[in-house]
Amino acid sequence: LDAMPPSQTKNKLTVEHAGRLALTDRAAAVAFAKGQTNPAMRQAAMATIVTTLAADQPHEALTLLKGDTWTNTDVANRTGTGSANLQSAVLKLALHLPEETMQYAESIGNAADGIGNSVRQAAFHGWIETDVTNASAWLAAKPAAERDEQCVASLVSHLSDNDSGQDFAAAAAWAVTLTKKTEHNWHLDQVFKRWHRHDPEGARAGLGM
Repeated sequence: LDAMPPSQTKNKLTVEHAGRLALTDRAAAVAFAKGQTNPAMRQAAMATIVTTLAADQPHEALTLLKGDTWTNTDVANRTGTGSANLQSAVLKLALHLPEETMQYAESIGNAADGIGNSVRQAAFHGWIETDVTNASAWLAAKPAAERDEQCVASLVSHLSDNDSGQDFAAAAAWAVTLTKKTEHNWHLDQVFKRWHRHDPEGARAGLGM
């Protein structure tokens, strides 16, 4: 890899190597990732290590995540390696440690050069996949002005489109809290259509029609 000139292929191979190495030698994988001189590639490699470890060693993966500094560099914007891999790592980790991962995401805020929102949204998406009840309660406890509307939109979609347990009434109640008119109308329309396919009378009654 060291002998290869910079290219998208080298970037891809570097990230894949970090992930594979993490399966057998976590310390060597971390050393390899931190040895990358390109900031975006270092971030991408570290995020891939976190993703690899998330299922079997979630606490160790979260420690690695907390121990690094994440920024959305110009290189990361161009290649899609830095922040995109971080979001994937956070989402995967949230499937196993949802509340702890969200606490980490919240601690970033918007300090990480604008990627704080996307990290929080990734954590929330993972959380609702595994524990929608507590994820909903966490979001409901926030003042309306502080709620991330992308998180609300994700919750609406999950509640109305999850075949294993739809809750159309709850989806509609969350949809009406969206403040952007286009988002509000689109999500409410989607909830009604899905609800109506399952229970026409309930959908009309639930939405006051």
